[in-house]
Amino acid sequence: MRQEKERFFQIIFEENSHVLFRYICGQLNNDRETAKDVLNDVWEVLVVKFETVADLEGEEMTKWLFCVAKNKIKNQRRKHYYQNEVSYTQYQKENRNEGEAAATAEIEERMVMQNCIQNLNPMDQRIFWGRAYGFSYKELSGFCKKSEQALQCQYSRAIKKLQGMMSQEISLTRA
Repeated sequence: MRQEKERFFQIIFEENSHVLFRYICGQLNNDRETAKDVLNDVWEVLVVKFETVADLEGEEMTKWLFCVAKNKIKNQRRKHYYQNEVSYTQYQKENRNEGEAAATAEIEERMVMQNCIQNLNPMDQRIFWGRAYGFSYKELSGFCKKSEQALQCQYSRAIKKLQGMMSQEISLTRA
């Protein structure tokens, strides 16, 4: 009896495994490793349900195997969808935490920048804010009564001072 069962499984396997594998692989977007796992699950169902399906012949057996494969594929997709859903919600939580931290850091950085700008001398502040609001050096030269080249030089020095003060302030607040 045992040899008959083994022979029965061997015949069914030889007749259907390559077709089932291609079907499963196609349904799972050519994920071969998952397709192998699903195919093994199908054969496990066949072994477990041997008594009920032993009477099926040829085409009926193939239909039954494809029906089991279809159900296993659905289960695999549900499992994959659930894993993706869990990882997506986890990703959202992590991003929300990172986003809040980034927003907080940006706010702190802006506050440090405001303080550092206030610590610049008045002429540097005027040039900085003028450039920040889109005024050209030519327009600023009329307000400040300096040449364009002098304003460019003073602006670049003011930016360097500002960067130095900001990096010093940020390092002090984070330390």
